Amino acid sequence: MLVVHALNRDADRVMRLTDEARSEGQVSATTHELTSIVDPEHEREVANDVDEALWEESETSLRHQGRTTSNYLALMAFGGAVAATGFMVTGSSQTISLIAASVIAPGFEPLAKVPMGLALGRWAVVGRGLVSVGVGYLTLAVGAALAFALLRLTGVGTAEEFLGNSETKVLTDPTLRDILLSSFAALAGMIMVVAYRRSVIAGPLIALAIVPAAAMAGIALVAGEPELAY
Repeated sequence: MLVVHALNRDADRVMRLTDEARSEGQVSATTHELTSIVDPEHEREVANDVDEALWEESETSLRHQGRTTSNYLALMAFGGAVAATGFMVTGSSQTISLIAASVIAPGFEPLAKVPMGLALGRWAVVGRGLVSVGVGYLTLAVGAALAFALLRLTGVGTAEEFLGNSETKVLTDPTLRDILLSSFAALAGMIMVVAYRRSVIAGPLIALAIVPAAAMAGIALVAGEPELAY
């Protein structure tokens, strides 16, 4: 076993040497993230290190976060249910509901797996990403639909409130500003993935508004307005 400690900028070089060593026999490699480095003699090199992750690390993180597991599907369903409550209110209550839904639902990582797989030329990753996106957002829409059905059954929400809600109008008729906002958020999200800034990944998903849009599609079907789901 050989242990190599390297800064982020040298990680690719270590992985290339690992690939070259495979010509001598079977080689496996693991990477770990250090929380701190105390090295006074190399303080300048440590301070000037880059904030980029290895492609392998990014792929592993996306694979973990975007796998089609029961936990993933449960979070997507609950995210859709929370989003559904946001279409029954306005103002700060709506903002809280929709932001909370985007944080709860792990909806960005599966989307990021597709371009990541394309960039690496790994079609299996692309396929798994598409499956995770399809199954995940379908589950989210179903969760929103069931939550809306419950709200309507208990008299808390109505189809008229949903159709007249300002967020419904924004999502069904986006402006150029909304499209640019989503585009910039998507690009920012990809940078966060490759820079390993996982703690703030919810930001792009909130700006993308994909979670509220998917929830709206599920609610629209229950409300008898299927044209809003497309």
